Amino acid sequence: MNYGSGVFVTQVQMAKVDPPSQVIESFRDVQTRALISNASKMRRRPTPTRSYRRREVALPRSSRRRKAYREQTVAEANGQTARFLKVYDEYKKAPDVTRQRMYLETMERLLRRNRKIILDGGTGVQPFLPFPN
Repeated sequence: MNYGSGVFVTQVQMAKVDPPSQVIESFRDVQTRALISNASKMRRRPTPTRSYRRREVALPRSSRRRKAYREQTVAEANGQTARFLKVYDEYKKAPDVTRQRMYLETMERLLRRNRKIILDGGTGVQPFLPFPN
């Protein structure tokens, strides 16, 4: 083949080339990784056995998981609904007390994970030392 480069190749000879002894271990490591990578690609290739397994075993298992997840979600929603209805019943009996209790519970939950400070009536902000309960 003529590339018009002014160079004419008459012969190509492959010579044995070894890497320097300092890097030979790295070369072997790269070759091993390449072989393992190729082997894993070969394993992923679909075969009739894998197709059967996927169709007959994995899909029903995933449908069971979906069903279990659906049942868990419905059970949690029913539990939250029951809790809400109990709180609502108490709210109907004493709205002010229930509202104050819900506010205090919310503030307790929020302030538990935040750094606490005490506002001192006009003299400034003072750090709060978290004493054990």
